[in-house]
Order: sequence, then structure tokens, then C-alpha cells
Amino acid sequence: MAQEKRAVTVFTEVPTEISSIRHNIGGGAGSVEVVHKALSALYLSTNGDQWTNIWGWDLDVVPSSMEDFGLWYGLDIMNGELVSISLQNNQLFGPLPPELKNLTSLQELNLASNRLFGPIPPEIGNLLSLVSLSLGRNHLSGPIPSELGDLLNLVSLSLRGNHLSGSIPSELGALTSLQVLDLSSNHLSGSIPPELGNLSDMRNLTLSTNKLSGSIPSDLGSLPSLQRLNLRDNQLSGSIPSELGELIGLLRLNLSYNNFSGPLPPELGKLVALNLLDLRDNQLSGQLPPELGDLLRLENLYMSANQFSGQISPELGNLSGLKSLWLGNNKLTGSLPSELSNLSGLESLWLGVNMLSGSIPSELGDLSSLRELNVYDNLLSGPLPPELGNLSGLKSLSLGTNQLSGQLPRSFLQLSLVGFDYRGNSGLCAPSDNEFQNWLDSIQYVYPDPNCAPSVSTEQVGGLPVEFTVQGNYPNPFRVSTSLQFDLPWPARVWVEVLDVTGQRMLLQAPIEVSAGWGREIFLRNLSFSSGVYLYRLTVDSPDGVFTRAGRFVLVR
Repeated sequence: MAQEKRAVTVFTEVPTEISSIRHNIGGGAGSVEVVHKALSALYLSTNGDQWTNIWGWDLDVVPSSMEDFGLWYGLDIMNGELVSISLQNNQLFGPLPPELKNLTSLQELNLASNRLFGPIPPEIGNLLSLVSLSLGRNHLSGPIPSELGDLLNLVSLSLRGNHLSGSIPSELGALTSLQVLDLSSNHLSGSIPPELGNLSDMRNLTLSTNKLSGSIPSDLGSLPSLQRLNLRDNQLSGSIPSELGELIGLLRLNLSYNNFSGPLPPELGKLVALNLLDLRDNQLSGQLPPELGDLLRLENLYMSANQFSGQISPELGNLSGLKSLWLGNNKLTGSLPSELSNLSGLESLWLGVNMLSGSIPSELGDLSSLRELNVYDNLLSGPLPPELGNLSGLKSLSLGTNQLSGQLPRSFLQLSLVGFDYRGNSGLCAPSDNEFQNWLDSIQYVYPDPNCAPSVSTEQVGGLPVEFTVQGNYPNPFRVSTSLQFDLPWPARVWVEVLDVTGQRMLLQAPIEVSAGWGREIFLRNLSFSSGVYLYRLTVDSPDGVFTRAGRFVLVR
């Protein structure tokens, strides 16, 4: 049982003020016998003999003084009282015992990243001196006890990454000292309690990846200290309240993967400290407010997979610090504003799957930091500006399914692309000389237009393919949409099935009629799955029988 005692690690998400608060809170000093009994209950309940570190823990001998507990791994004694239990990532396995209620002087309880299961004991609500409670990354289940609302000194509460269910107790709105509340990655349902708007010291409110429904309470707009609001991946609906524009200290706002609808409130333009705004995969509509151009500290703007319409606001060109601008999968129209060339730090520009028209502005060639340019599936026309060849850092260029014409500029020979898609532009061709063709061959994922590109592989010269072959998908990895590539030796009915790694079916598309030929494709659009590896099966019903081919793709959010 003797192991080297490791230094106690303070929970890193707790604000630094907690250490000073711990010195100033008075708690009832339980007797040595009471503390020993409660700690013994924790040890026995969580399979203590199998903990990673049990240095100093002795259930057989009651210490002679409270100070002796300071020799036990993970315990901190201050002024003759047990003030901290920090046993995170120590292989605790089992339920939490109700005897913890007797550790009344406890100010920090950190049991994160273990294998705890069962309910959170409501008796923890008796630990009135608690400043920090961290039970995240376990397997705890059941509801969040309303008794946690009695912990009025609590500054940080993290229960993320468990299997908690039921609603968020409105009693948590009484924790007026709370600065960090993280309930993410659970199975919580119901609405967000408006009482959370009483938490005037709140800095980080994270409720993401649950099953919360209903609208965002306008009361959340009255949290003057809030810096991070993350409601991603729930079932929230209704409009985004304009009151969120009052959170002028907000640094990150993530409302993605919900069912929000209606226009975007222009009041969000008042969030001048914001560096991330993520609203992708909702049902938001209307025009993009020009007020977004006032968010001068913004680094990442994700608005893809909504129903935004109208033109791209030229005011977005004011966002000189922007690194990612995702407006794809909307209903945007009009031309690409040349003002986007002012985004000198932009690394990812995704405008695919819209109804944008006109030519590609030559000014985009000034985006020297750009690594990804996606204008796929629009109505863009005209020749490609040779200035795009100045994008020396570009790795992915997606121009497919537009009305572009002319030859690919020879300036493209300067690009070190990994992925290049220009199919579906019947007037866009590649120069036929060896130098250009060798450059195309050097690209790992290249998808030319079979109706125009002069280079035809020798295996295609003889006519139709000799067998049903799947060539993979592009792009891969991808974020929302991808295209499955395959060759067909005969006309056939084709359907696609997508499964997760456990074999559960995630998608089954209706069959479509596909003609024989090389480079046939089926698009998978607006996939709302979470990030991960997925399997796909293409099944064809042909004159020669039914055939199935499989592959895999990676979805990145």
C-alpha cells in the first residue's frame, strides 16, 4: 500500500479566487473519528484497494490528530480541518457514499475523471463550506439533486461528462457566488431555468450536449460577468433573444446544433469582446446583420447550415482578425463582396452550397493565410482569376458544381494542394500540357470535370467501366456535406446507407436511378451527426444482380 505521494492538483477550471476564498470560509471541524469514518466509507464504496494511489490511507488505525490526515494522498488539512479531497483520475470505482455529508469543513471536493456510478447523494448539499465541486467525467446517473442549491459558497460546479438526466434544478439559481457551471455532455432535458439569470458572478455557463428544449431565457442577458456561454448540441428552439446583446464581456457564444429559427438579432453586434460566434446547424433565416461587422475581435464565425438569405454583408470585411468564416449551406445570393479580401488572417473560407452568382473576385488572391477555399455548389460564372495562384498556403480548393469557364490558370502550378475539386463546370478545363497534367497528378484528391478536362485515363478509353467500383468520397474529412464517387458498368438503381462504428444505421437514402459511366456521384448533404468515423454502403440493383460496396468517412465538427 505504500506508494509515493503525489502533489495534489487543484481543479484547473476553478477561478483563481477560490484559493483565497478557501482561507476565509469557516467550517465546522468534525472530530477525527467522524472524518476517519467518512473517508473509510469513501474508500470502501469506491474500491479503494484498486485506486492508482492510496499512499497513507489507513482504515484500521484512527489518526491521533487531524494533521495526520495530511499524510494521506489527495487530502489537504488547514487550521486543523479537512478542507480538500482531490482524487481526480485515481481509478475510483463505485457509488459515492452518503457519509460524505459529515465532512462539514470541506471546501473542495474533486473526484473528476474516475469511474463513479450511481446517483449524486443529496447529502452533499450538507457541505455548506464547499467552494468547488467537481464530479465530471464519471458515470454518475439520475437527477441533479436540488439540495446542491444549498451550497451558497460554491464558486465552481462541474458535473460534465456523466449520464445525469432530468431537468436542471431551478434551485441552482440561488448559488449567487457561482462563477463556473458546467453540466455538459449529460442527458439533461427540459428547459433552461430562468433562475440562472440570478447568477450575477457567472463567468462560464456550459450546458452543451444534452437534450435541453424550449427557448433561451431572456434572463441570461442579465449576467454581467459572463464570458463563455455554450449551449451547443441540444434541442433548443425559438428565436435568439436580443437580450444576449447585453453580455458585453462575452468572449465565446456557441449555440450550434439546435433548432433556433428566425432572424439573427442585430444586437449581437454589441458583443465587441467576442472572439467566437458559432450558430451553425440551426434554422436561422433572414439576412446577415451588417452589425456583425462591428465584432472586431472575432476570430471564428460559423453560420453554416442555416437558411440565411440575401447578400453577404460587405461589412464582414471589417473583421480583420477573422480566421474562419463559414457561411456554407444557406440560401445566400448575389456576388462575393471584394471586401472579403481585407481578411488578411483568414485561414478557412467556406461559402459552398448557396446561390451565389457572378465571378470570383481577383481580390481573394490577397488572402495570403488562406488554407481552405470552398465555393462549391453555387452559380458562380466566368473565368478563374489567376490571382488565386498567389494563395501559397492553400491546401483545399473546392470549385465544383458552378458555371465557371475557361482554362485553369497556369498560376495554379504554384499551389501545393491536397484536395482540388472543379467538376460540374462544363466550361472549365485544365491545360493539356505535361507540366500541368503532372501537377494535377500530384494532388492527392483531385476531381476534374469529365465533360471538359482533356486528360482521360487510359482505362477509360475503351468505354464503360468493367465493374462496379467505389472510389471514395470527397471531401474527406468533411464538416457537413460530401460526395460519394463510383463507377458503374450499367444503369442501376443506387441507394446509400450510413452506419456508425457500432453498426447502428444513421441514414438510409431513397434509391435513385444512375446511368452507366465513370465518375458517378451521390451527395450526402446536411449531415447532422456528431464528429466521428462512419461507414457507408452503396448498393446497386443492376441487370447483373445486386451488389454492395463499402467505405468509411470522417465527419469533423
